[in-house]
Amino acid sequence: IAELERYNFLTENHDEIYALVLHMMNFNEKEFQSVFQRCVIRKGFLNTILEVIYPFLNQIGILWGTNKIIASQEHFISNLIRQKLITAIDSLPMPSENAPSIALVLLDNEDHEIGLLLSSFIAKNMGWHVFYFGQRVPSSELNIIAEKINPDIILTLFVAGKRSADIARIQRIIEMNKHIPFLFSGGSFSKELLNASDQCIYIKNPDEYIDFLEKWPQNV
Repeated sequence: IAELERYNFLTENHDEIYALVLHMMNFNEKEFQSVFQRCVIRKGFLNTILEVIYPFLNQIGILWGTNKIIASQEHFISNLIRQKLITAIDSLPMPSENAPSIALVLLDNEDHEIGLLLSSFIAKNMGWHVFYFGQRVPSSELNIIAEKINPDIILTLFVAGKRSADIARIQRIIEMNKHIPFLFSGGSFSKELLNASDQCIYIKNPDEYIDFLEKWPQNV
């Protein structure tokens, strides 16, 4: 734990993020819940996720990349956050009949669901009709999703590595449904995966995602 002092948690919520890292490393659910609830009381649920949990997850990525945490620690905390998001999503009201719709999907070998759940909460909280497909959906089924649901937007996240052949296949499927904007995000490498166009739009962070949904459909 002392090695964490080398890492620079320079954010407005330094103390909370540092505490969450320690509780993750110690598998301490009780203290995680305590920090989380204090943040929700002070900031509200959405701001807690955007201002504390989102940068905390970025720190986990740094610690993972430098071999300072192990898989079980990351899985432990990710599942606690996952439970919070699912509970919050379930508590939101159903959208109106004429609400815009968004399909959220992780393609092929993608397993990291936290970002997709956050996208789901944000969209539903803004009154969107969310079709949530979760992990490891075959990219070949994007055509079925587009045909059967005809969502206003499709969003996916790229975290796992991708072969060029896999990306080319996804790109071809997307281009078969040119009437649907395709938002994508993920690690820093993901920005270069798809050819940026009026249809394929890279989303850097949750703030850009919120801004895109707020301006819909003027931004297409």
